[in-house]
Amino acid sequence: MRRGCVRGPSGTSATLSRHACIRLQAGRHTESRFRVRDSANDLNDLVQFTWSRGAPTLVSELGDPTHTTDYVLCAYDFSMSGTVVTKVVEAGAAPAGLCGFKPCWKANQAGTTYAYKNRLTNVDGVFELVVKAAPEGKAKLVVTLKGVNADLPATVGVNQFFAQDDKVIVQVHNGEGTCWEASYGAPAIKNLVDRFIDKND
Repeated sequence: MRRGCVRGPSGTSATLSRHACIRLQAGRHTESRFRVRDSANDLNDLVQFTWSRGAPTLVSELGDPTHTTDYVLCAYDFSMSGTVVTKVVEAGAAPAGLCGFKPCWKANQAGTTYAYKNRLTNVDGVFELVVKAAPEGKAKLVVTLKGVNADLPATVGVNQFFAQDDKVIVQVHNGEGTCWEASYGAPAIKNLVDRFIDKND
């Protein structure tokens, strides 16, 4: 079952459920980056979320995307001093399926890592998704959207991509009910009209 993002079209406020997410914690050797690039050539558009050296993640929390478990990336922009939450990105990878003539998903022999690869991207622009179950400091998650199918949000103004007042939150949910999360507080490394780059708090 796909959990999905908070429903409602981009640009509307939403109540963001966070209690069940596996979060990166400040003060630990964790790292997450969120990058968005809106190129003049849509073929070069990019959204990338990396979550590494993270909190413990169990194999059972990954589900089995080679058969039944789907994944969805959700990004939320906070504005009005954090009182308004806007869903700005939603992109999913369905379980199983073929990408070209090869299975979209592959698992390592131990069943601790699943990797999705679609060189042409799917309808949501998902090019790659890798998730790894591991003890403290070794869990990993990477989601990359590319090209014309990556549905980028409209910028909030002429000078910046996201409001980030006071943060941007990115989550990945799967059909098992597992959620991974990172928070990016202002100021960002870069928050320009054509790109956003930031590291987790």
